[in-house]
Order: sequence, then structure tokens, then C-alpha cells
Amino acid sequence: MKHIHPFHVLGNALIDPRGELDRFRDRLRRQQALRRGGDTTNREGRKIFVLCTNDPRPVGGYKVLYRHVDVLNALSIPATILHTSPGFRCSWFANSTAVTDTFSLTPSSNDVVVVPEAPEGDGPGIAQLFPGVPKVVFNQNCYFTFTGYSWDTALPVSPYEHPDVLGAMTVSTDSREYLEIAFPGLQVERIHVSIDPTVFHPGEAKQPRICFMPRKHPEDAAQVFQILRSRGSLRGIEVVAIDGLPEEEVAATLRSSFLFMSFGYPEGLSLPPAEAMACGCVVVGYHGMGGREYFDPAFCHPIEIGDIVGFVAAVEHILEQWRSGPAAVARMGMAASRYVLGTYPVEREKSDIQRAWSKFLS
Repeated sequence: MKHIHPFHVLGNALIDPRGELDRFRDRLRRQQALRRGGDTTNREGRKIFVLCTNDPRPVGGYKVLYRHVDVLNALSIPATILHTSPGFRCSWFANSTAVTDTFSLTPSSNDVVVVPEAPEGDGPGIAQLFPGVPKVVFNQNCYFTFTGYSWDTALPVSPYEHPDVLGAMTVSTDSREYLEIAFPGLQVERIHVSIDPTVFHPGEAKQPRICFMPRKHPEDAAQVFQILRSRGSLRGIEVVAIDGLPEEEVAATLRSSFLFMSFGYPEGLSLPPAEAMACGCVVVGYHGMGGREYFDPAFCHPIEIGDIVGFVAAVEHILEQWRSGPAAVARMGMAASRYVLGTYPVEREKSDIQRAWSKFLS
């Protein structure tokens, strides 16, 4: 048995996502000002361009964008991912998604550009990236919508209120309600992002292993693990920190673990706990607001944000159950798997995307 305290790190941290988005948008502006090779405007008929950062880090939101493009093309709605670096493609998950870059092809006023939410809160700057080109904001975390703003209402208006913006898509009931409250009259479409059952599914046997993702609030993770260590609760248990791994390796680790600890908040939906549930893990931790819709106490243990003592107590409860008889914990994990795979199937995501774009393009 391998005993590692406080944790065993799989993979590595690569890039600060907010800094990367800042750099992405700076590159895009420079490329628009210094266009190489003459006019690269799209002349092939209406196309959906989905902006995505040039970030090699395994982040679930990027895969959501790639899958969105795949679904649009399958629906005979021409679409492509738009990066700012020639030749860049996300490679940590298998894909053959249509990809181009801002040097090779530029959206025209007949196209639509899908832009992510703006963590740096650049006001109308999103709409100014391609002036006159219609846009849809794909907001995967509503709690980043006003990052960089203050209480001062004299600041620039949000890009959601720019005339180029047709509406917004988002990924949870919580985020939809947030955007509808924040921007009365904005067309908001909910997309149920799917959990791929060919990748995230239960394995044959669980090991005495706990896993978590250390990118989100490592200060909370440190408190929980150090308290568990000092209480002797981790004896005989391997703790694995998953960071920077390809999707298949993430899924393999989740399938072999009986417990996943969630430290993410705030979240638009929070995919890692859902993927852990799909793999048969019992989840303890934060739902991040967006995950409330699937954090059912019947098969997981939601913890109030910042409740370190409650977090430790819930983990110790599951550890006691595991040591008394792993079968009961496995049954709870299987119930969680059935629920999330039934709630977030691929066909539901496709249907949502088709409905949303039939409205945006009408």
C-alpha cells in the first residue's frame, strides 16, 4: 500500500487562466491592428466563430467550446474554433474539431462570434474585438461577469448591453437566473453541458484512494488535509491531487478513487465533481453555487463554503463507512453516477444547442 501525505500530485499547474485571457485579448487586438497578408475576411457564407484562448492547460470550459462547435457542424450550421495563434489546438482531449486562427480567417458582419465571459471585466471591450459583427456571450461562470468592476455605476456598461450582442448562453440554472436578473431583456439560453459516458463512467473496483483538484482554493484544501493528517484519519489512504493531466488519465484516476473532494467556488456549473460522480465517486465539498442542481445529499455531501470543520467531519464519516464495508460507499457512488449521466446526456446538450441557435439566427 502506498501512503502519501498530504497528497500525491498527478500532473502540474501550467497557466493562470485570467492572465491568459488578458494576453489572449491583447493578441487579438494587436492582430486586428497589424493584419498580415491582406484581407482575410470570411467570404464563404455565414459561420459561427467560437473564440478560445491559446491555453494548453486542461480546463473543462475549453472542451465545452470545442464540443459546441462539433455539435453545430453536425447540425449543418458551419462553425469553427477561433484561436489567435496559428496551428494551436487543445490537445489534452481527443478531438477533430474545426479550428482556425485570427491570422487565417476573420469574421465578417454576416457571421456570429461566440465570446467567453470576461473575467477581467473589460466592459464593452468584448464587443469592440470585431466591431459590427454580431456576438453571443457563452458565459460558463456568471460570477466572473463583473470582475474588475466596482460599485461605481459610472463605469462602462457591460458588453451584454452592447448592440452587437444577440444574447447569452450559460451552463446552469443558477447562472441563467443570475444573467436574467443582471440584464433584464437579455435573451439567455441554458445549455446542459454533457458528461461523456464513454470517458467518465464507473470502473471495476475502487481503491483506498481520495482525489481532488488543487487549482481551486488550495488554502482550503491545505486546512482540510492537514487536520485529517493530524487526526490520523488518512492512515491507509492514498490522496491524489489531479492537475494538468489529459482527460483519459483524469477519468482513470476518478474511476479508481472512492472519494472526490470539491474545493471549487464560485462555479458556473462545476464539471469536476459531476465527472467524479459519473465515475462512481462519492463527492464531499463545495457545489460552488452552479453545482447545487446536482449536489443531492442522497448520494453526496454538500459543504457550506468555508466550513472546514464540517468538511473534515463529512470526509471522516465517509472514511468510517469505507473501512466498515466499501460496498455501502460504492452503492452511493453508483447512485451518483446514474443521476449525473442521466441528467447530462449528450443528446440533451445537442438539443439545447439546436434550440438556442435557432433563436439566435432567426
